[in-house]
Amino acid sequence: MAGRWEMDIRHALRALLRRPGTTAIGLTILGLGVGASATVLAVVHGVLLSPLDMPQDERLVVLRDRSVENGMSFSTTGGAYLTWRSEAESFESVGAMAGATMNLTEPGLTPERLTAGRVSASYFEVLGVEPLLGRSFRPEEELGEHRVMVLSHALWTGRYGADPDVVGSTVDADGEVWEIIGVAPPVALPMGWQIDLVDGGRVRTAWVPMNLEEDWQSGFRSHVIVGLARLAPGVTESEARAELERMAPGIAEAHPDYYTKLTAHVTGLREATVGDVRADLWVLLAGVVLVLLAGCINLANLLLVRGMDRRQERAVRAALGAGRGSLLRLSALEGLLLGAGGAVVALAVLGGGVSALATALPEGLPRRAEVELGAGLLVLTPAVALALGVGVGTLASILSMGRRGGRPGSGRRTTAGRRQQRVSRGLVVGQVALAFTLLVASGLLLRSFRTLAELSPGFEAGNTLAVDLLLPPGRYPDRAAASG
Repeated sequence: MAGRWEMDIRHALRALLRRPGTTAIGLTILGLGVGASATVLAVVHGVLLSPLDMPQDERLVVLRDRSVENGMSFSTTGGAYLTWRSEAESFESVGAMAGATMNLTEPGLTPERLTAGRVSASYFEVLGVEPLLGRSFRPEEELGEHRVMVLSHALWTGRYGADPDVVGSTVDADGEVWEIIGVAPPVALPMGWQIDLVDGGRVRTAWVPMNLEEDWQSGFRSHVIVGLARLAPGVTESEARAELERMAPGIAEAHPDYYTKLTAHVTGLREATVGDVRADLWVLLAGVVLVLLAGCINLANLLLVRGMDRRQERAVRAALGAGRGSLLRLSALEGLLLGAGGAVVALAVLGGGVSALATALPEGLPRRAEVELGAGLLVLTPAVALALGVGVGTLASILSMGRRGGRPGSGRRTTAGRRQQRVSRGLVVGQVALAFTLLVASGLLLRSFRTLAELSPGFEAGNTLAVDLLLPPGRYPDRAAASG
C-alpha cells in the first residue's frame, strides 16, 4: 500500500512538472487568492473578533444618550450617569470617562503634552483591570481635593525610566501638583468621548479622577461623559437597554429642557469601539472572498482543459486496470501538491500583507494595533490552500472524465467533449459574473468617494484653518464654566 501511494505521488509530481506553465499559473492563482483573503481576515479578526484586554469583555457595555428623532447616539450627562448608577439594577458596577489634556512640566524633564482621561473612581473596577504598581482611585478622590493620577505603562517607562519609586512622588501638571498613585498595565483601555481604545503599553497617557461635583458636568445640560458598566451575571445587553429606556421618561419629566427628545442607549464596548468600521470590513472581506472564488473557478477551468488533453493518458491507465477511484486518487494527489505549493505562496503573501498593513492602515482605524499575524492564521492559511487544491483538482478531474471514467472504447468521445466544453463555458460564465459583481461594487465605491470629496460644506473651506485651544484649568479656572 505504501509503495502504491509513493508511486502515485511520483506520477502526480511528474504530471505537474510536465506542464510548468500551467502549474505556475495555478500556484499563483491559488496562492494570491488564499493569501489576500487571509490578510484581510487578519484585519477583520484583529479589529472585530479578537477579545479586548479586559476580563469577560462581553459583559462590558457603554452607556450613552440617543436622540429619539434620528437615532443618533452621543455622550451623556453627569446627571444621567449618576441616575443610572444609583437606580439601575442591571449592572454589577458602573463607571464613567471623558477626555482631558495635561501638560507635564517637571524640572529637569522635557515638557510633554498628554491626551489623558478623566474617569470615575470605579473606572478600573468596572473594566476588571488591576494596576501594575500602586493602586487605583478611591471614591473620595473624585472631589478633587487631593489631586492624584495613574500613569500608563508607556509613560512610566518612557518618561520615568520604569522607576518603581515613582509611585508616591509628585509631578507638576498644568501648574498644579499631582501625586502619582499607580501605574496601569500595558493593555488597551477605553478613553475619551469617542470611546477609543488607547494602548497604554505604547501610548503615553494618564488617568485622573473625574470631579462630578463641578456644576458644568454634574447636571443634565452638558453631554461630556461616556458611561461604562459591567452587566450583572445573567443580564443581557438588551435587558439592560430596556431598563434604562424605562427610566428615560422620568429623567425627561424632571428635566424637560434637556431630555424631552432623548433616551438611553446601551451597546457592547467592543461594538461601540469599532463603530461604523464593522460593516466596511465585512464588505471588504466578502469582496476578497469573491475574488478567491473567481480564482478557484479560473483554476478549475484551467485544470479541466488540462484534463481534456489527458484523456488518452487516462484511457491507457484504464486499459491497464486502473479504476475510477485510482484515477481520482491520482488527481487528488496532483491537487494536494498544487495546494502545497499554493500554501507556500499564500503564506508569503500573508506575511508580506500583514507587515505592509501594519504601516498602511489609517491611524483612525479602531484597534489598529491588534492587527497581527497570529498562529491561527498560520495554520488556517495552508489548510485552506490544501483543501482548495484537492477539491478543485478532484472536481476538475471528475468533470473531464465523463461517465465512463476515461475507459477506452466508449464510442462517445464527441458527446463527452461537448459536455466538457459546456462545463468549461459554464465556469467561464460564473467567473465573468463574479468579476462583473466586483466591478459594479468597485464602481459604486468610487462614486460614493467622489460624491463625498465633492460635497460642499456650505462655506468656503479654502485657506481656512481650525485650531483647538485647550487652557490648563489650574491657571484658567473659569474656562470650565465658560466651555460648559
